[in-house]
Amino acid sequence: MLIEQRTTIAASDKLAASERNVDSNGIESIPFSSNFHWIARKCHRSGCPTSHAPLEECAWCWNACIEKPTSSTATNDTVMPLPGSVFSLSITDPIEISVDRNHLEAVGYLLSMFISTSKKPNQSKDANTQTIQNNASEEEDPHHTTSSDESFDSDSFPSYMQPDAIYISDIHILKLTIRIHALRPRPEGDFGLRFGFWELNATSICCEDQHVDSDELQLHDATFHIGSLQCLEYKGTCEHSIVTVGHVTGLPAKSSSGQNDVYVPSTASQILEIPLSSAFDVGTDPSYALHARLIYRVGPKDGKQRKEQNGFVSLKTGTFDVDMDHSLIGGITSAVNETKLILLGEKDAAATKPKKGKIAPPKKLKAKPLWLLQVATKGGNLSYQPLVKVKLPASRYQAKKGTDGFSLNTFLNGLGVEYGQSLLETPTPTSLAPISILPESIRLHILLYLDDLTPIEKALKIKRKKKTSAFLRSHAVNKKLSKLQPAFNRKIAVEEETHRRNDLLSRLQSLDVESLEALLAIHDSFSKETKG
Repeated sequence: MLIEQRTTIAASDKLAASERNVDSNGIESIPFSSNFHWIARKCHRSGCPTSHAPLEECAWCWNACIEKPTSSTATNDTVMPLPGSVFSLSITDPIEISVDRNHLEAVGYLLSMFISTSKKPNQSKDANTQTIQNNASEEEDPHHTTSSDESFDSDSFPSYMQPDAIYISDIHILKLTIRIHALRPRPEGDFGLRFGFWELNATSICCEDQHVDSDELQLHDATFHIGSLQCLEYKGTCEHSIVTVGHVTGLPAKSSSGQNDVYVPSTASQILEIPLSSAFDVGTDPSYALHARLIYRVGPKDGKQRKEQNGFVSLKTGTFDVDMDHSLIGGITSAVNETKLILLGEKDAAATKPKKGKIAPPKKLKAKPLWLLQVATKGGNLSYQPLVKVKLPASRYQAKKGTDGFSLNTFLNGLGVEYGQSLLETPTPTSLAPISILPESIRLHILLYLDDLTPIEKALKIKRKKKTSAFLRSHAVNKKLSKLQPAFNRKIAVEEETHRRNDLLSRLQSLDVESLEALLAIHDSFSKETKG
């Protein structure tokens, strides 16, 4: 694990004065790509086909700023102001986190020591009314921009982008495993035959945030990337795959000439000259689980509030396979409720629920920021057993949320939906399925080594007589297990037996009469000895 944080003053001192890039506003820049200059100017990208739309609503311009730096033609898009703080965390060792009732109770006890349970006094009605009026006046023009005396051109950064306002950080984790115990309302039901847990496995996790914090502009440009993601459910001896994103078997991996369609920056690591593991290099792997980009911009202050707020979210997912059922949803709901009771306590958890017969206080009116969202997926399967099964093709979705409400548009070609047929097509396998598919001789050897066959006999509904030998009991269980084999395996066994019989008959037909008489005589003599 490597953790490093430092200011960039020492790095800037290494450069000679002639080598430093200082613009007309006195802002020193370094050769790493960023969107600081473009977002500060609030102008359209060059060559934008939808320049008639407001900049905050132009998805083309936002998409242009999340592409690779080599795709940008602007000079200042390939540099950034000198940051005052750079933080980098790289972990190449696997991380495992386990969450169960004992750990949650310990955390809840610590929270009870530091969190006060006393309620704050209610504000007067006049104060609430004045707050609502102030918020309502701010809601009238949420996209109003306050004029600023700041002046800068296309070749310079604004003067407020000083090093003390620029923060760059990134985190790289090679592998993360989280195990969550399936909690139930009664603690005694957490263990024994009902013991179960969920396991989340994620690899190649990368997260970076480029942050500007000043009175004139607040900006978060964050990137989140996961190479592969898998969620499993373990209950007893059974294993069930709930979610698999990334490398999904049975689905074609779509790539473009072997190049990845996402860009994962590592600006902080490059500034600090920290070498990363080759596992974080996703440029050669076209498959990924999740790639998200968030750009959130808050304009200058107008008094105590910031009126202008807008954001852009781009989410891309690889091929996925999701398989859920009603019992899984119920188990997750029960675990969440138990976690709230353990961490918050019964009184605080009950206080969060709305009480009937009481009118809720009026909500504070706040200026709603404008959000543009777009989701792109490579397709996959989504099933809710035993009723619904959906095959989603590679598709894109665009949404907008603001003062006018929420809107969504997409185009689906090749969408497949099945209802009420999944139960017949994919029956739930039994816990004895792994042993039933083994060859008969191997199954018999395993059964003979077992000390007690009573649980298996009860599960298979086998009635046995008293003082029956262990061999006969194992033989009866073995025959019963052979009937549990999938129809495909039984068909293969029948075909193999038919092939062997036909092969033997063809070989017998090739023998002469004397050889056949000799074989028949040996067979008759063996039969007489057995009967005698």
